[in-house]
Amino acid sequence: DISIGIKCSPGVVGPAEADIDFDIIRNDNDTFTVKYTPQGAGSYTIMVLFADQVSRVSVDPSHNASKVKAEGPGLNHSGVELNKLTHFTVNAKAAGKAKLDAVFSGPAKGETVKDFEIINNHDNTHTVKYTPVQQGPLGVAVTYGGDSVPKSPFSIPVVPSLDLSNIQVAGLGDMTVKCKGAGGQGMVWAKVTGPSGTPVTSKVEAGLKPDTSQVKFIPWEAGPYQMGETGEFVVDCTNAGPAELTIEIIGDSGTEAEVHIQDNGDGTYTITYIPLCPGSYTLTIRYGGQDVPNFPARLAVEPAVNTSGVLVFGPGVEGKGVFREATTDFSVDARPLTQTGGNHIKTVIQNPSGAVTDAVITDHYDGTYSVEYTPYQEGPHSVEVTYDETPVPNSPFRVAVMEGCDPGRVRVHGPGLDTGITNKANQFTGEGLGTNVRANIPQAFTVDASKAGVAPLQVRVQGPKGVRASGPGLNTTGVPASLPVEFTIDVQDAGEGRLAVQI
Repeated sequence: DISIGIKCSPGVVGPAEADIDFDIIRNDNDTFTVKYTPQGAGSYTIMVLFADQVSRVSVDPSHNASKVKAEGPGLNHSGVELNKLTHFTVNAKAAGKAKLDAVFSGPAKGETVKDFEIINNHDNTHTVKYTPVQQGPLGVAVTYGGDSVPKSPFSIPVVPSLDLSNIQVAGLGDMTVKCKGAGGQGMVWAKVTGPSGTPVTSKVEAGLKPDTSQVKFIPWEAGPYQMGETGEFVVDCTNAGPAELTIEIIGDSGTEAEVHIQDNGDGTYTITYIPLCPGSYTLTIRYGGQDVPNFPARLAVEPAVNTSGVLVFGPGVEGKGVFREATTDFSVDARPLTQTGGNHIKTVIQNPSGAVTDAVITDHYDGTYSVEYTPYQEGPHSVEVTYDETPVPNSPFRVAVMEGCDPGRVRVHGPGLDTGITNKANQFTGEGLGTNVRANIPQAFTVDASKAGVAPLQVRVQGPKGVRASGPGLNTTGVPASLPVEFTIDVQDAGEGRLAVQI
């Protein structure tokens, strides 16, 4: 005879060991079939008493809810629209077999959702459809085999349905968009196209009142202007079965385009996208988590502003005689785009260590600009110039900064002399011959070497017989920028004469 007993370990069905029911069937060939149902995951002891033999087995769970993935527009944290059918996908391919369920809870009593349906895609994925009927926070508890899936319960905002008839647009060149009562998620975007088809730069800002936005642009052409143009295409999934469609458009710079997916309800989807900056983008389309044929693909996005006519010139971008700690400059001629100037030009100047060097931009209010900056490191610098965030031709510029100086860039001015030129005698008049310089009284003038580079400064004063000049400023050395030079003239002999100052 054979004797059998089955027990489960503590914690499987209770705090202590428990006996498990079973059936034993004697077969015709002197074998036995034992049937039992595990009551939970854990360790079981099967005692088969035949020739004093005892066997043990371990029973694994039939499912693992932690490996379930639930995602899609119906679980979007940015919200879903009231009374609009939405959906999400539950992927349980790695979680084993179990029953999927979803429970919805709303802010008020009564029906929370309608059109609720769980569709088995027969590949261990499910599509969950529902239509929210209560505005406010919606709780979505997703369980698999009675266990919560990761991130469940989900909290999803339900916003009013989008009603474009309630949007009012007023103004020209500085438009106000009133969105009160329009529903949706409250995001306003705009694209402005001129009568000739040329894109016009625009900016969307928060309005002065709640539920309003301001769209600002400058119309350069006479005629009608269009707003709201976007890139658009259609994805046909009618022959692919139900699954989740995902679209991703990412630029080479890492910038992600804004993408909107509209389910047309017939197996097709209308995709609209808004690239935020010009350049090359990669378009990826996935259905059910897999790339569709011929994708990823490449997209070329032209700039919203045509900067091809903007000119940038000068030593600060051409790299001619750019010295460390010497202010350099360049000019920007943007008259093809603006005749009145404005806050259009931006610069980013990076030194070899990666730090950003400050620049001073002067607007001449006629479409031209002057830019000055002082590099403080030797080596290659990157000078990026943009017009309304669109790079100008040849930007970023590569500029080599070197050690050295150029005395020809030094400028001298002040009451101690009329005019000043470096490396030449600069004459001024003493007492009895003029009023600018008086004997026995301290005199001063300024040497501006801010654009000349780093070098010692030397000053020598020569005059007629009996005239001497002395003072600490005549022996100045160091790193000059805008440096005052002070000295005193001592007239020993009466008479006429002129002093010469060599710098």
